Amino acid sequence: MPGPKPWEWPPERAAKVIKRGIAANRARISFPFPLNFGTWWLAVLPAGVSQWLIERLGFNHSGDTPHD
Repeated sequence: MPGPKPWEWPPERAAKVIKRGIAANRARISFPFPLNFGTWWLAVLPAGVSQWLIERLGFNHSGDTPHD
């Protein structure tokens, strides 16, 4: 993912969360909260709206710049 990563965790911290999630038999292990919340919204919004937001934020996979 391009751009700054203000919520990036050190591998050790992430590994602890993953280990706890596996031990608790969680179906989904997702972190940190701001990223988890944002991706949840992208999943519940209509696909066209989610794709529009992703393009506007500069995370489109084609490498093109967002267009108006």
